Amino acid sequence: MNKCVASIFLLIMIIFPLQKTLAWEYPSNDSGYPYRDSEEDLVDQWNTYTRNCTSYVMWKINQTGMSFNNNPTGPNGNSTTMGNAGNWDEHASNIGYTVDSNPGAGDVMNWEANSGGAGSAGHVAWVEKVNDNGTVFLSEWNWNYGDGLYSERNGYSGDHYLHIATTSVLNCTQIQNITINSGQNLNCSSSNVRVLPESLFSSGSSINLKSI
Repeated sequence: MNKCVASIFLLIMIIFPLQKTLAWEYPSNDSGYPYRDSEEDLVDQWNTYTRNCTSYVMWKINQTGMSFNNNPTGPNGNSTTMGNAGNWDEHASNIGYTVDSNPGAGDVMNWEANSGGAGSAGHVAWVEKVNDNGTVFLSEWNWNYGDGLYSERNGYSGDHYLHIATTSVLNCTQIQNITINSGQNLNCSSSNVRVLPESLFSSGSSINLKSI
């Protein structure tokens, strides 16, 4: 049981999805987490709380090269406060991220409040690897009765999987004033896409545009 409190290679794609390669390597344990030796429950750089599950997962998302914090603006242009771990699924969905029951490496694993051993605030963890039987090998922080420590588990399933770092979905007709980091995807559902100035495509990005 845990205690956990609040806290576009670019693809402009018209039809076909693409699997992306993340910027971290498995296993990616606690060695780089910047608050591993700090006090618990201090406000961290992502506006969550140190050595909580949300703080660790925020760090993992940012390790992929994506900028993400507790008050993100999503692919659909809406903003939210992610808050308690148990609410991450609905909040991520509300701002345009895909949330489903299909795990992939680099996804956020989410449990509702009081589900699967989670406490009243729910829990989030990081999918390091998906096993052949559909369960996952996960890494997490603050799972064991709020001990404020790193742990790993294998053979588990969550209530939801949040595809935050692995994909972004945007209904767009033009791209402007956007910075796309290497390894991130931008999926555009519009048939006509215009790329305008003031957009930055970093090294390692790839652009696919359909003729219009």
